Amino acid sequence: MYHNKRFLGVIPARGGSVSVPGKNIRPLAGKHLIAYTMAQAKEVPELDLLVVSTDAPEIAAVAKAYGVMTVNRPADLATATAPTEWALLHALEVLAPEGSFDYVVVLEPTSPFRSADTIRSCIHTIADSQHPSLLT
Repeated sequence: MYHNKRFLGVIPARGGSVSVPGKNIRPLAGKHLIAYTMAQAKEVPELDLLVVSTDAPEIAAVAKAYGVMTVNRPADLATATAPTEWALLHALEVLAPEGSFDYVVVLEPTSPFRSADTIRSCIHTIADSQHPSLLT
């Protein structure tokens, strides 16, 4: 929480990649690609909840091994043509019992070189400005 605003972190990681099969759990410098994003997000105390949205049991197993909750995404929301927004709306629906969130922070697992400080800076910027969205 930051400035009394609740933040949900969502890592959208579908199993079917067109060009690089299994890319979200492929190794990069000794770690799964998605592990970098999970580790960064876990360092951000402003995130009230962090989840991985996935249709793939293999990705869910990696997320759980890193202590990150998963949202099982239906196959029709995990196609190459399904917009990420559908996965986010699904996650919000599934997580409704957790309460409402003021902002959703989308953390793509294919951007492993961001820092926790960058995530925190974005959260502070959007909450301080009260704009409806921010894209980096």
